[in-house]
Amino acid sequence: MHFPGLGIDVIPLGESNPAKGVGIVSVLSRSIADRAGLRVGDIISEYAGQTIEKPAELRAAADAAAGQPVTMKFRREGHDLTATVQF
Repeated sequence: MHFPGLGIDVIPLGESNPAKGVGIVSVLSRSIADRAGLRVGDIISEYAGQTIEKPAELRAAADAAAGQPVTMKFRREGHDLTATVQF
């Protein structure tokens, strides 16, 4: 699923994946996500306090928080990280 406001494309994780969230498969150069430090392979697990397990949940959380700075939690190479984004 494409998120032009953030500048990312995400996919649901397979059921065999123990992680919860959505996987980033592309990050547009100079986008909000790129400036926040997100990378291909990161797994978004929370956005604006909402747990994210499906791309549609990320869409709903992003739409609800549009125009406000929000904290996004994600996992990279086994480490839990956070970033603040606004679009």
